[in-house]
Amino acid sequence: MSDKLDLILQKLDGLGSRISSIETDITSINATQQQQGNLLTQLIDIVGSTNEKVSRFESKLDAVQVEQDRQGKVLQSLAFRSLEQESEIRQIKQAK
Repeated sequence: MSDKLDLILQKLDGLGSRISSIETDITSINATQQQQGNLLTQLIDIVGSTNEKVSRFESKLDAVQVEQDRQGKVLQSLAFRSLEQESEIRQIKQAK
């Protein structure tokens, strides 16, 4: 009977050490999960900040595009006037 009791105690000791090892693993997993959660929170903040910057840059880029379009129209108008004036100058020179 004593041998059986010793065998049961040995098995219980083995189970105790396995349970202790599992608890250590769970603690490690929980710590890693906490770190991952913290990193995820940081990434969410960074992405939010980046999205705000992109939105501001898009607005500025839109404003630049509008101004470029306006300046392009002005340049076309000036080029047309220049061609008209050159034509008029040629006509005046030919009339002389």
